[in-house]
Amino acid sequence: MAVGRDRPGAGGLHRGAPPLVVAAPEGPGVIRHLLAILTLLGLWVTGLILVGLVPSLPRRWRTGPLLRFRVFIPAHNEEAVIAAAVRSVYESGYPADWLDVVVLADRCTDATVARARAAGARVVERTSGPAGKAHVLRYGFARVGIDDVDAIVVLDADNQVAPGFFEALAARLAEGASAVQAPVLPRGRRTPVSAAYWALSALHHAYQRGRQRLGLPVLLGGTGWAVRADVLRRVPLATVSLVEDLEYTWLLALAGHRVVYAEGTATYDEKPARLADSIRQRLRWARGQWQLLAALVPRWRQLRPAWVVDLLSHALVPWWTVVLWGHLFTGGAGWLLSYLSDTTLWVAVATVAGGLGLRGVLDGVFLPILTLTQAPILVWSLLTWRSQEWVRTPHWG
Repeated sequence: MAVGRDRPGAGGLHRGAPPLVVAAPEGPGVIRHLLAILTLLGLWVTGLILVGLVPSLPRRWRTGPLLRFRVFIPAHNEEAVIAAAVRSVYESGYPADWLDVVVLADRCTDATVARARAAGARVVERTSGPAGKAHVLRYGFARVGIDDVDAIVVLDADNQVAPGFFEALAARLAEGASAVQAPVLPRGRRTPVSAAYWALSALHHAYQRGRQRLGLPVLLGGTGWAVRADVLRRVPLATVSLVEDLEYTWLLALAGHRVVYAEGTATYDEKPARLADSIRQRLRWARGQWQLLAALVPRWRQLRPAWVVDLLSHALVPWWTVVLWGHLFTGGAGWLLSYLSDTTLWVAVATVAGGLGLRGVLDGVFLPILTLTQAPILVWSLLTWRSQEWVRTPHWG
């Protein structure tokens, strides 16, 4: 997949869709107040998901002038998946003459470059510099340029796009959107770990729809997003955190540009198949959340009150998993089971409402794999929040 993730995606289990909460348990003094704050922030997230669960009316995209897209695909040793990603772009149904696919091969030592070129992409090679998607994208924007296209699209190297993907993006941009995020749906190997991500994607989809309907910025998810070239020139990808997608969402918002959601299409994104890979990925996201908050502190006066609540919900609501562990060790197994059963039920409801099928409901059984491993990740991320370490997530095709 791309260099750096992802990014469905940052401190929470799916970045955009932190776990739901139940009523705060009793506790002494300060702890009770902290739990009350977590509960209120959790209700904020729950409210957004509830709004997003309301079914949308079928939408017909308004036909407009063709837009010229430059598609950037960062890749680090992605020989197993890069050709399929490039072919997916050209086979999406959009006129090929209006697409320019650029694979940003970052310090590749395998056959990524050759396979990308054979599939029809231009390849720009990067042989040095810090690891991470934002660094690679900035390098690509500078080397290739963005002045001769209408918009740029960012995809990960393991992605495939749905037919009509670029028509949907073009329609939203033609309506006046500055940036667009397509739904990111899972694909790839089915293991208990990846199945948990499949289940969580249903909540994330509802969460993004709720944000759109209430006028909040839709969160960029690391892949499957587009931004107008003129907007990118005015608001460059000057991010400093490990969650460049979330950070750029807020840089756009602070500059008066709102990201919108392109329902009716999708980017298909491979999820981690092994627990170790998932833990490394989620640790990067969690560290990035703290880095994002630190980066925005100097600009807090520019943030609307709803934005402050939203940012805090991303960073703090996942800490309910730490509370889960605390109650598990103090004999609160019943509260733990209540939490897990409620969350699994929500996944089932979101899956059915989102039209993702019975298989998505069954995948909810594996959600505790993520929930119960998140607490130590969060604690370690707080202790090591300054780290910029980036580790590639393996992809299998």
